[in-house]
Amino acid sequence: MEKAEQIDQIDQIIESNKDRHFRGQAHEEHVLAFCRKHSTSLFYEFFIFGITVALITLFMVNFRAIADIFTPGLLHLLMLVVGTMLTYYIHRFFLVLLRHYLTVIIITDIRILTITRSVYFVNEKESVDLTTIRDVHKYQSGLLENMFNYGNLKITLGTSATCIEMSSIPNPEFHLRLINKAKQQYMEMKQEKPLEDG
Repeated sequence: MEKAEQIDQIDQIIESNKDRHFRGQAHEEHVLAFCRKHSTSLFYEFFIFGITVALITLFMVNFRAIADIFTPGLLHLLMLVVGTMLTYYIHRFFLVLLRHYLTVIIITDIRILTITRSVYFVNEKESVDLTTIRDVHKYQSGLLENMFNYGNLKITLGTSATCIEMSSIPNPEFHLRLINKAKQQYMEMKQEKPLEDG
């Protein structure tokens, strides 16, 4: 694809996303794309949740048989312990679920932002200027990653040996190309601006 076509494609993305805004957005900054981790990253949590629901159902169905095994005092203690563990686990499950949807990666025409939030304890924002990016690598390994089209992006910064790893990114090839195109256009714009000012 020629350079002009690449720039036109980014311009089309900017035009289609012109109404998308986020808190902390700079003046003349346009959102190119945003994403969350692929939903398969929640597979383990849903698997454990399913097993927990199945065990609770089994316990409820066979409650009378279980009650006959234990003395009333031990039964009450067992129900207290199980109830406490279930309360903790159910709260944890929904906190993980909310954190998944509150954590967003935003690609703009000047930077990449990673916003990590949870309900109570975490509110982080990491910003990387496109001009500081040296290399972007895409990694997709394994059957699931290729079947469901998700993978990891590893961003190497030119100022140091620092690397930023973004895991479970949906459609990593699209985001890899978008970052490279946006970086190229942004650097060309910065080079042209001093000439215009002069």
